[in-house]
Amino acid sequence: MAETTDRRDRRQHSPELMEEAWRSTSRRSRSGLLGYVLIFGVLGGAASLELQTPWVGAAALAILLLTALRAVLILRFDSLYPTSPQHWQAAFRASLVALVVLLAALIYLLLATRGLSLTSFLGLMVAGATMSVGVIVYSEDLVLTRIYVSLLGMPPVVALAQLSSPLGRASLFAILAVLAYMGYLFTLARHLHDERWDSLEKNLLLAARAAELEQARSALEAAHGDLERQVAERGRSDAGGEARGLPHEFRGNASNLGVRFGRAGNRIVPVR
Repeated sequence: MAETTDRRDRRQHSPELMEEAWRSTSRRSRSGLLGYVLIFGVLGGAASLELQTPWVGAAALAILLLTALRAVLILRFDSLYPTSPQHWQAAFRASLVALVVLLAALIYLLLATRGLSLTSFLGLMVAGATMSVGVIVYSEDLVLTRIYVSLLGMPPVVALAQLSSPLGRASLFAILAVLAYMGYLFTLARHLHDERWDSLEKNLLLAARAAELEQARSALEAAHGDLERQVAERGRSDAGGEARGLPHEFRGNASNLGVRFGRAGNRIVPVR
């Protein structure tokens, strides 16, 4: 089973399939474009961070710039991705990882400074919800999804480990709970990854078969049209030959008998 999974990860997908996978990821990412800004705003307010502080202001500026970059990449996918798929993928991954690193640092700051308080519980809830959403949105790229979950899951584990002395067993249980949740998300990511790639491959195959059937139908219609045209031309040729052939056939006998023939409408009749 493991060998099958590894072969699946190493399998090279066609450029068309890769583009469709990233288009799907980009489409799902649209709804969360401003989500990181809101999350930073809520957690920053809970941590009583002030924008006047130099590092807080620099982090806020970085968040806005990264969000703007992601908005351009996502909203202009159809025009940007085909020109340079590698650059688009690198920019998308880098901007996402940078945002997650900033969010993970903020969550760690909350837990390390506030302990197990309502504020730190809010940070844990945000981390858990964000990890689950990330798995759902980015599961086509399994490596990116694993990095995403690890970056958001490990800071709480480290912060809770540092609080083990005052908290005792409560800290240990919390660490185990976070690790178990991360393991569940890794399993879910693998399942969604396989399911979505299978669906993409089947859809691409169906589209190719549909295109082949459409080409065959067009060729059949063209052949049918040619056949009808040939039949019509043959019919007109035969009708004209019959009309011209009758006087010619009777010309010799008619001259011997002293009978002349003429036309009466579409009929050939003797003329007295």
